[in-house]
Amino acid sequence: MTATITWTVNKIEGDAETGGVTIVDYSVNGVDEKFSQTAYGILKFSPDVSSETFIPLDELEEANVIEWVKTKLGSEIASSIEAKVISQIESQKTPAITPGESWEINDEALSIVMDA
Repeated sequence: MTATITWTVNKIEGDAETGGVTIVDYSVNGVDEKFSQTAYGILKFSPDVSSETFIPLDELEEANVIEWVKTKLGSEIASSIEAKVISQIESQKTPAITPGESWEINDEALSIVMDA
């Protein structure tokens, strides 16, 4: 199964005078069955209040802000963040170290020390 990726806006800060967003704290969460991983980031914005596409803070929807974050990052970086989250989930599913029982590891280590 492939991980489901969700972009979320955790917090935004804005300029009270202009109503423009100045800082966005975001996360990219991946979930695959019982495994999950999250990447976090913060971006600074300089809103152009004279732009026809300007949306004041009190009229924003999360989808608008996520679109701005992805645009500012660029599609290559946004995709690489998602890929990294998926890669980390896959690492959780197939860990490089096989867990053992602690007494087996300790007995083996003790045996090595005693044989030395």
